[in-house]
Amino acid sequence: MDALSIIAALGGLSETARKAGAPVSTVQYWQDKGRIPAWREAQIREALVADGLDPAAYLAPKEAA
Repeated sequence: MDALSIIAALGGLSETARKAGAPVSTVQYWQDKGRIPAWREAQIREALVADGLDPAAYLAPKEAA
């Protein structure tokens, strides 16, 4: 997941942290690394939907096994 575009879409570090239920320092770490851990996808998806955004535009599609 591209952290920079998701954080920007959700309104910045503090807003992303609030919406994802994560500490600001954690979201800042995602920003610094440029990615969000896959295990946080459900929280990010919920935050995007709650903001009226299409998660498909921000989250990579799952690959078939």
